[in-house]
Amino acid sequence: GLLGLFSFLLTRYCYAMVAKGQLPSAFGSENKPAPINRALVFAFNFFAPWVLFILAFSTMSFYLHYSAPALAFILVGVMLLVPLGCGVAGVKAQAAETGMRWLPLSVGTLVINIAVGSYTGAENFMRNMQPFYDVDSLNAYDAVDPHARGQAYMDAGRVRFSPEAAVHAEFSIGFKNLNVYCVAPIMGANQTYADFWAVGVNCCDGGKFECGEMSALAHSGLRVMRDDETPFYRLGVQQAMAEHGLRSTHPVFFYWLVDPRAEALDMSAEGSRWYLVAILFSLLFNLFYGGLASNIAK
Repeated sequence: GLLGLFSFLLTRYCYAMVAKGQLPSAFGSENKPAPINRALVFAFNFFAPWVLFILAFSTMSFYLHYSAPALAFILVGVMLLVPLGCGVAGVKAQAAETGMRWLPLSVGTLVINIAVGSYTGAENFMRNMQPFYDVDSLNAYDAVDPHARGQAYMDAGRVRFSPEAAVHAEFSIGFKNLNVYCVAPIMGANQTYADFWAVGVNCCDGGKFECGEMSALAHSGLRVMRDDETPFYRLGVQQAMAEHGLRSTHPVFFYWLVDPRAEALDMSAEGSRWYLVAILFSLLFNLFYGGLASNIAK
């Protein structure tokens, strides 16, 4: 509702600025043409695109996209009503003849901010926020027996294994498909069945496995939630089964870590960093464009 109201007000303001070359009545008398106020042109061309960028990025990046993806896309569509309304207003007012040469550029800048904000927000969601939300919504288990079947832990997000569990690097395999997708079984001594696997990308070579935190303090796993990586890890498990005589029915993949909760929070923090950097770049771009628009306004 608030987003729709904001879009309506911005569109209405576009109409007020361009209609017959007049400004809103607060800055010129009703039905009396007023000269273009460059400060207002700058304010509109700076704040409107920047705010729309922030709204688009936030909508596509954070929890709304996770909990109600269809609604997130609808809201982005609502944002596009702003440049559409400004474009229609400009055509009706014949902006080129009323000193509004900046308006076509403004319409394009509004669209660019919404499109770039939506795209970068979706990238941030896929890389950082969705894995965090996925893991955070799953269960945490303690003292997990490495002999256990993976089917019993399909809802595991964070796992601390029993003391006998270890990553057996001697059974590691790297499946190559542009990148090398590395897998190594998490097992106890003299175990040949493994449903728990430590994984990583480009971190194994010739029997060496250096994925995650391979230290004496590491004894936990953070569930892998990347759908673009999991199929390659499964192929790696199949290769390890064929080469080392291991058995695995329901493989579950983890990053081997000291503190998986801290790693999950790092995903969220990285998503916030993306957000702040994106806002800063958009701020600088729209400051530049706001100044450009005010300079070409008559």
